[in-house]
Amino acid sequence: MKEELLKRLEKDLCFDEKFRVRRKPAVKREFFAYADEFFAARGYGKGRADGDFDDKKDQVNLIFGDENTADVILTAHYDTPKNNAGLKPFMFLFNKAGFFAQGFSMLFVLAAVVIPAVLLGINVHFGLSVLWVALMSAWVFPNYFIFDNKFNFNDNMSGCIALFYIADKVARERPELKNKLCFVFTDKEEAGVKGAKKLKKRLLETLGSEKLAEKINLNFDCVGGRDPLNFLVTNTDGGLEIANKIAESGDFKVYKWGIVNMDTHAFKEMRSVSFCAASKRYGVSSLLESKDIHTNRDNFLNTKQIVKHSDAAYDFLKNNIAE
Repeated sequence: MKEELLKRLEKDLCFDEKFRVRRKPAVKREFFAYADEFFAARGYGKGRADGDFDDKKDQVNLIFGDENTADVILTAHYDTPKNNAGLKPFMFLFNKAGFFAQGFSMLFVLAAVVIPAVLLGINVHFGLSVLWVALMSAWVFPNYFIFDNKFNFNDNMSGCIALFYIADKVARERPELKNKLCFVFTDKEEAGVKGAKKLKKRLLETLGSEKLAEKINLNFDCVGGRDPLNFLVTNTDGGLEIANKIAESGDFKVYKWGIVNMDTHAFKEMRSVSFCAASKRYGVSSLLESKDIHTNRDNFLNTKQIVKHSDAAYDFLKNNIAE
């Protein structure tokens, strides 16, 4: 049953190109219809799209369950990155290492080329700066704004499949928990966790800060890569307590970071924990890298890893959420 479900999800959501680029309204609608049918077949009722697909400025979260009454909100972002394969030097990594490397290179060019060209008026410097800008523009612009990135098996179809997998397992083994859970596919995580912020804002307006603080968020981001290091990340004491409980059941490292470039950053008012995986650790807890994401190597789905993370979340729900 488990293997059959995972093969079907992998085929439908990764190998079939229909859903691989989830940025345009038509594709988002189709993905929502697919998810709606999946959840309805397992007794979760009809889902809803929290926004207008045709409004480019809107963030359309896909919600299955009642986020206001649920004890636990499970999330994964369903949007895909803009930049195409091969732009790893321009990728903002989890650990911000890519951000700082890119920033320092830009400062170097600014200090060594652009500023001297402006202040000294040296033609060679000016010429080099124009050449550099032209080359970078020719490389970045078409990849970032024109071509679609179809390589996103890990980031973040793996997180979406984790939600489908958990929803199916709960429906089959612990259906009494369904009303305690809400599954949300968040939008525009890649553009500044905007969907998660929108969801949090509405919850604050509806429930207030005290009730929101009682809720648990389990977020899944990049849990299906090659030979990863498994970790749980949070930015609150309440989230740290939950992460430590989950880590007891599996081989997970737990990190508490003040700033996290994922939906957990938006959910700091809740007891929020993100399930993640990295390909490499640099010896410092805050420096983790997932080297495949946002590149053409993100074309492999490690279903064993998805199951590992999903089962750990399911065990936590089974053992800690009152029926």
